[in-house]
Amino acid sequence: MLDIGKNDILQFVGFGTKEQSILLIGCENFFQSILQRLPNAKVYAIKKTDVERAKSSLLCDCLSVKHKESMYFYANSFDYIIVGDCIEQCIDPLGFLQTVRPYLVEDGCLLASFGNVCHWSVLNELMRGQWHYKNAGVIKKNVLRFFTIDEIVRLFEAAKYKEIQFAAVYQEPPIELFERLIDCGFKNTHDNLSVLRWLTCSGRIDKKAKRLRASFEPEVREKLVFLLRRIENDINSTENAKEIFSICEIHTINENYIIDLIESALSMPEKVIVSLAVQFYENKTEKNGIELLQNGYQLYPKSSAILFSLVSLLYLDKQKKAAIDLLSKYQGEDEDILALYIKLRGE
Repeated sequence: MLDIGKNDILQFVGFGTKEQSILLIGCENFFQSILQRLPNAKVYAIKKTDVERAKSSLLCDCLSVKHKESMYFYANSFDYIIVGDCIEQCIDPLGFLQTVRPYLVEDGCLLASFGNVCHWSVLNELMRGQWHYKNAGVIKKNVLRFFTIDEIVRLFEAAKYKEIQFAAVYQEPPIELFERLIDCGFKNTHDNLSVLRWLTCSGRIDKKAKRLRASFEPEVREKLVFLLRRIENDINSTENAKEIFSICEIHTINENYIIDLIESALSMPEKVIVSLAVQFYENKTEKNGIELLQNGYQLYPKSSAILFSLVSLLYLDKQKKAAIDLLSKYQGEDEDILALYIKLRGE
C-alpha cells in the first residue's frame, strides 16, 4: 500500500511535458490542475449533469452502465481516467469499473477517491445510534455505496484492475475516542480509524504482464495466447498443445513464461494448466508437464485439480515418494485426492 502523505488524488499523475490523454468523469473541476501539471495533455470531461454532451450512461448520478456502446471514445484512448468520488455514487460500481477499463491504454491508470466508512467520525455516530448523510467529509449526500479499504481492494480485483495503490487523507480522532474505539474491538489496521478518504490508483496490467509483453516478439505471444485460449475452450486441445510445445522449443520459452502468460491472459487458468500438462504427458514430454504443474501449484496452492494432476504425473513418472510427500501436506477435503493418498500409501 502506498501512502504518499498528500491529500490530492492528482499526486498519482505527477508533472511532466509528455503529451497524455486524460478523461475526467464527474470531476471536471480538476481540469485546470491537470493542465498545470501536464501542459501538453489532452483533457476530456464528462459532466455529471451534461447528458446530451456526454451521450453516455457513465454519469455519476445514474451509473447503471447498461449501454456500453454509449461510450463514444475508442478503446485504449486514455493514459488516465479520473473519476473522483464517482464510484461511491454508482448504482453498479463493478459494472462501471469493467466498462471504463478498456478505454485505458495498456499502461494506463484509473484514479478514484473513497470515503472511509471506518473513520472514527462515522463510528462515533453509530455508537450514539445516529446515521445520516453528510454534505462534506467522509460521506457525501449522493453516496450509494460505502467502502472499507478491504472492500475497495475486492472491488478493483473483481474488475480485473492491477497494481492497486493507496494514499490517504487523514483526520485524527480525539485521544479519548480513539482509545474507546480500540476498547470496543475496532482494529486500526492501516491507520484505518484516522483515514478520512482513501485515494486510489490502479492499472490495467501489472508488472508481470509488462514483463511478458517485453519478452519475445508480439507475434509469438499472440500466437501462444491464441492457442491457449483454444485449449481453454476445448478446441483441438491435442493439436494446439503440440504447436505450443513446438513454439516453446524453437524460441526457448520455459514453463514459467507459459504460466505467467496463462495467468495474465485467460479466465480459467487452472483448467488450462492441467489440460496443457496432460497433453504434454500424452505427447511423451512428461518433464514439461510436471514442471508446468509444479509452477502452477506454486501459483494456485489451493487448486485440487492441479494437485491431483501433479501427483498423478509424478506417480506415472516413477516419482512415488515425491507424490506421497505432496499429498501428506494436503489439508483439504477433496475425496479424489484423499483416495489417491490412501491408494499410494497402500501400495
